[in-house]
Parts: sequence; C-alpha cells; structure tokens
Amino acid sequence: MSVWLSLGIAFAAMFALWLLLVAVLLLLGRRRDARDVVRFIPDCIVLFKRLLRDPRVPRRAKVALALLVPYLALPFDLIPDFIPVAGQSQRRSRTSRAAQAAW
Repeated sequence: MSVWLSLGIAFAAMFALWLLLVAVLLLLGRRRDARDVVRFIPDCIVLFKRLLRDPRVPRRAKVALALLVPYLALPFDLIPDFIPVAGQSQRRSRTSRAAQAAW
C-alpha cells in the first residue's frame, strides 16, 4: 500500500469519526457543542494562516508552526499513545516547544 493511499485512508477515517461526533452531539440535543466542533478545524486553519502571514511573528516561530501542523496531523507517533506516560507526553512536549518558539 502506498504512503499516499495510507494517508488518504487515515484522513477519511478521521473525517468519518468527526462527522460521527457531530451527529451524536446533534442526536443528544447538544447543538451548541456540535456547532463548536464543526467550527474548530476551520478556525484553527484561519489562525495558522494568519500567524504565518503576520510580519510581527518571528521567522523561527513560523517555522515551528509550519512543522507542528503536519506533525499533529500524522496518524502515527514515534512513541505510541498507548504507552501510559511517554506516548502522550511526547506530543505535549513538542506542542509546547512550538508554542514557546512562537513567544
């Protein structure tokens, strides 16, 4: 299986789970929560675009943000999340380092 096919399947699965979450929230009568979930990804995309275009943001922060987005979107980790502490702390530490670079 090619890498692109694997990534396509992973993104399709994530999109299907996202739609399922929205549908469950709507069925439970939590329309506001469903609306927030629907708006979250587009809001993040707009935020990252604006940060990358803003001349006041240092270049190292832009590079950190540009590298962080694909890293967070990857369907696999260097250290899997099912390892109790190490798996989840890896993502947190990389995300916090990118946020620190932005400040």
